[in-house]
Amino acid sequence: MHKALFIEDTEKYIQCNDLFCGSAEEYRAFWRGIVEKYGGYRVMLCYHCVPPAGDIPPAAFLQEIGAILADDMIEYRLQLTDCPPTHVHNCHRVQKEGFDAFAAVHDRKNPDMYWTSERVRHKLNHWRIFQNGEAYAMASMWGDIPEVFALEADDNDIACDLLSAVAAEATASGKKELLFMIDKGAAIASTAAKRLGFTERGFYKGYSIDL
Repeated sequence: MHKALFIEDTEKYIQCNDLFCGSAEEYRAFWRGIVEKYGGYRVMLCYHCVPPAGDIPPAAFLQEIGAILADDMIEYRLQLTDCPPTHVHNCHRVQKEGFDAFAAVHDRKNPDMYWTSERVRHKLNHWRIFQNGEAYAMASMWGDIPEVFALEADDNDIACDLLSAVAAEATASGKKELLFMIDKGAAIASTAAKRLGFTERGFYKGYSIDL
């Protein structure tokens, strides 16, 4: 069995990354243990670009437990040494003093995101957020590889500008690479990423089930 399990008891949330078992009974045994111990939790079963010895992801198991596809994304990465030269961006970085205005936009545009404005507010130093009117980009800066969690823009040029500001900030912070998981069909986000030099690396699929 191959998996990585993260449990947040206060949020009643479990994330299981890349669960692969050798047989249907191993899947069932694992799942029985989760159901018996974590009633009332929400479980996300997440699959990345991992080469398992079987289906990617294990369709029969996911169908059997009633898991629903919640996230269907393409993984893009940018080598920051390849990023275009920094220019004057037509956006501003969201700081503590102006956070309320951003929070109202973020919660309206992404009401189902785990990283609500309140969660971001409490750890604002871990984030880099750039805004242009109601368009914005929000990226984490913890760990070795920063990640763009949201890019909201209705215009290709604005989207590229916001993403460029994030990349410039990540470069200034000493990061070497920038990760961006883009929803399939998100044309503006994928166009902006490609313009900036992001390359497609694989996929991410997240399946949700409430216990």
